[in-house]
Amino acid sequence: MKSLFLRGKFQTKISIYFLSGLFIIICVFFSLGGQKDIWFCDEVYTYMSANADSGAFDIVFSQENEWLSGDDVVDYLSANDRSLHFKSIADNLFSDHVPLYFFLFRICSILSLGTCSKWIGLSLNLLFFIVFYACMWKFFHNLAGGVYTI
Repeated sequence: MKSLFLRGKFQTKISIYFLSGLFIIICVFFSLGGQKDIWFCDEVYTYMSANADSGAFDIVFSQENEWLSGDDVVDYLSANDRSLHFKSIADNLFSDHVPLYFFLFRICSILSLGTCSKWIGLSLNLLFFIVFYACMWKFFHNLAGGVYTI
């Protein structure tokens, strides 16, 4: 397999296109991510599934007529210790969710212990997107009969 930065005009041109596209996509991602101010129910579900203790669901959903403080919300949605809790995550998920994403989300949350930032989820999504972009680039480059691949 040839490297992304091999000699030759053709390979350099392909590398420039690949890296330019990746740079543009990352710039758009951070621009739109910086404008994101709303948390939707699927994001709250992700943060709680990955970070909440098994009893947190009962506590949050049992308080029907009571406002939660900002500190309570951060406690429910953020990782508060460095343990992985993979069994608890798998138990909290419904049967239609694959636990791998939530396991990786928990690891990212542990890296920013005690905080509840939109960038935890967005950074994991960006990582998956970069891998997807590289795979799609390679697929279409090969489909077009390219000699050099990533």
